[in-house]
Order: sequence, then structure tokens, then C-alpha cells
Amino acid sequence: MTNDEVLKLLKGLSKRFGISITEIDRMARIAAQSNAGLDPLPLDEQGPPFRFDQPKLCVFDNDDFTCLNEVPPPNAEVNLQKAQQEFIADTRTTDEIYKSGRVLTFEQHWLLFRNAWDWFRFWARRAPDPQSRETWAAGLRQLDAAAERINGLVNAHLHRHGVHVLTGRRREEDHQ
Repeated sequence: MTNDEVLKLLKGLSKRFGISITEIDRMARIAAQSNAGLDPLPLDEQGPPFRFDQPKLCVFDNDDFTCLNEVPPPNAEVNLQKAQQEFIADTRTTDEIYKSGRVLTFEQHWLLFRNAWDWFRFWARRAPDPQSRETWAAGLRQLDAAAERINGLVNAHLHRHGVHVLTGRRREEDHQ
């Protein structure tokens, strides 16, 4: 089918069923992803739609080339091909930032870490095959362990400087 033929078909369906071409496209994408086995998430577990049209998070002010996507929640109704493209773009951006040798603040490192963590969390649930999902889940567990180590180092540093952070954990010395 040519693009013109597809457009004519979509316009006909839109007129016949009283819904927009955008909604027809959305339904067709969901059906295609599900039927092709590309999306392991059952339709009844999908959350609200997610689009990659939100403002990006820029690592450096006034530098549009160092911006990262907001990552969809793992259960979002999302175009998985677009998610893959945006994931690759974020990975390249992060790689270029670290290769540049620019000095990063803690907040900038955290933004990069959090973007990677969010993508690992997403693909651990939405990668098309079980082996890939387990690989992403294993990476997510490693990132969780790294975050715990970082949290411990930051809290120890703050403690040495007289700052006590409430962590939600009960310390015995605080309750004696």
C-alpha cells in the first residue's frame, strides 16, 4: 500500500467510526505490538498513554545537545519503537557527556544515573523477550546496589559534617 492509500483508508475509518486518525493509529500500534509479540505487557495492565513530547531534562544550562528524555513508566502505553529510539538517543547523549571530560556536579551525575536507572526499569518490564528482560533486571539490581553505596557514602560524609539525614531506618543509637 502506498502512503496515499493508507491515508485514504485511515480517513475512511475515521469518518465511519467517528474517531480521529491519531486514535486509529494508536489502536493499530497497540494491536500490532501485542500481536507481534513485541510487548510482553498485557493490554489490561497498560497504564496511561505516554508520549515523548514532554520537555527534556538538560544536564547543562543553555545546551540543547545534553538533554535527556523523561522515561515512560514501565506500564505506560507507549510506542516501543519510539521508546527504543529515545533510549538510544539518551545513551548516546550520556556517553558524549562523559567523553567530553566536562566537570559534572553531583546533581548532573545523579540526573544521568537516574535516566539510566529509569531506562533499565522500563526495559526490565518491556523488553520483547524473557532473556532480555532478565538481563535488564540484573542491570537494574546492579544500579540499585550502586545507589545504596552512593547513599551510604553521602550519608557518611554528611554525618562527619554534623548533618543527620532521616532515612526512614531506625538506628539504635538514636533510640536509646
